[in-house]
Amino acid sequence: MTVCFMARIAIQQKGTSMLHVVRTSMALALFLACSAAAFADEAAKDSVILKVKGDGVKKFEANQTQIGFSSTSIFYTLASQSVVVVIHIDNTNKKFPAGGKVYQFAKGVTGDDLGKWINNQHSDALYPEVPEPVAVHQLPADSIKTLSSKQVGQAKGGFRGESYEKYTVEFEAGETELTKKLKLGAFKDSATVYMELPAAK
Repeated sequence: MTVCFMARIAIQQKGTSMLHVVRTSMALALFLACSAAAFADEAAKDSVILKVKGDGVKKFEANQTQIGFSSTSIFYTLASQSVVVVIHIDNTNKKFPAGGKVYQFAKGVTGDDLGKWINNQHSDALYPEVPEPVAVHQLPADSIKTLSSKQVGQAKGGFRGESYEKYTVEFEAGETELTKKLKLGAFKDSATVYMELPAAK
């Protein structure tokens, strides 16, 4: 017989003595605590954890424009959950600060539709009809940390052929609660970031 069930029985018993009142009060408090714990367990079962390293997740890096390299945006498409996770890494600071957002779309939006939405975020070749997110979650500033950066070469970019330093940047995102039923799972990853070299004097 569980403690919670015994508490429920104690509450149902009748009596008027002071001892019975005390026992009933204690049993009621215990029963309410058990009920709250059971509710929390049930809510946890219903919650969804977004795993950007899971099977079927597509990753795409965008960091080029017609006029040169830009800051890097990493798009993770979780088509089965109608979600796109976006991490942004600044290319104007050698600390490479990072931030992110989670975009939720209506159920039934296809992976192809999400791909068109992603294209419109970084390209001038815009698709005229794309789904719009039904919710956008800004990730807390302290939830994404740049772990390391390493220069791996140089590159030319843009129609003027400016010179850029090419870096591999490693970062991590901590587990973040987006709603009561939705979390972003913790993960580590890396991306390519280009930093423009100062113009020669």
